[in-house]
Amino acid sequence: MWGRLAVLILSGLLTILALGFYSLLIGGPFWFLLADLTPVSNAMSGASRRFIRPADEWLSGALRLGLPLAVAALGALLLFDRRTQITKTQLLLGVTALVTLGLTFLLLGAWDIYANGLMLQTKFYASYLLIGQSLLAGFILVRLNASPHVRGTRIFLAVALVVIVTLVLLVWHEQILAVLEWTAVWAKWAGLVIATITLLALARFGLGRAATVLLFATTILVGVGNADTRLTWRESGTVSFKQIYELALSVRRTVDDANLKGRRVQIWLDRSSFTTGDSRSDKRGTYEIYLQDGSLELNAFDSIAALWLWDKGALNFEMPVLSQANLDWLLTPSAPTSIVIICVHPNSCNEGHLALDTAEIPTEVRTRATIWKPDLLPVTVLIVDYLLGSP
Repeated sequence: MWGRLAVLILSGLLTILALGFYSLLIGGPFWFLLADLTPVSNAMSGASRRFIRPADEWLSGALRLGLPLAVAALGALLLFDRRTQITKTQLLLGVTALVTLGLTFLLLGAWDIYANGLMLQTKFYASYLLIGQSLLAGFILVRLNASPHVRGTRIFLAVALVVIVTLVLLVWHEQILAVLEWTAVWAKWAGLVIATITLLALARFGLGRAATVLLFATTILVGVGNADTRLTWRESGTVSFKQIYELALSVRRTVDDANLKGRRVQIWLDRSSFTTGDSRSDKRGTYEIYLQDGSLELNAFDSIAALWLWDKGALNFEMPVLSQANLDWLLTPSAPTSIVIICVHPNSCNEGHLALDTAEIPTEVRTRATIWKPDLLPVTVLIVDYLLGSP
């Protein structure tokens, strides 16, 4: 067991070293993990405090934090259950998964407490828990179905039940969500606790196939009912997120095709002007970030901006308004520069171009393209070049 664990750790270290050498080859630092400590220093200095939502506003709806605990309880029961023989490989997998999940939970919680973080509050940061949770789920499935008596039709029955439960929940997720919408918060948590106790009982009494089905069903129900991950599920009659992401990639390809290598590039757009043309889709596609002094509503334009590292690659999100900081950046170019103006309404792009002229920044249109996607309004991409002074 310890030999395999040593091999696992050594493999991880060698992978990090290989990535370090690759970073050197492409002009980056060898210690790439330390390349940008700004987010860490900002967090330690309390820069994230204004984003921290009061616990009573989000914790009650975060069923996603209860599921890892349920899986951990079931995994621990099966790990220390000596009624059935456990192989060294299973033992290694179980210990590794349980330790990984436990340490991840502790690290995220400690970061939130001591560094004023928002890891557990935010679904995409909390998703680090899925690493240990997925490993542990694999261990659990192996142990639940490890009995030598589970063969032939019984295995087929177990697989069939899992498939049926999964398909039913996936197909009926909107109806399930509608029920969960009016279900009291305490009832949802009580349901998760009951499901966990039932899982432990089924596993304890050797009913592995029933426990497998219940584990799948519980996981999907938590995914549907969790307050801040419901956008994972498509809502009928609305624009799919796939279309939004394809739009973002098409914008990126349009910019890449303009051959802007060697130039400073900044995107410029008006976040508040984005619309799909359908109010339900607009509402569903809006992601609200909590701020102590208000809130920030993100949409598809932010998905596009993400391809340029958000604020690092954006002039601003209020086109055609130019702040003094924007003007300072524009009027002191250190290299040939291009501005990528993105808008839903073509006149908005013209207003942005006019704002540059008003600021006495000479420009020349390099590319103007219109991107059409099904179920979306056309998006205009206007790329203008300018160069003031010598680079």
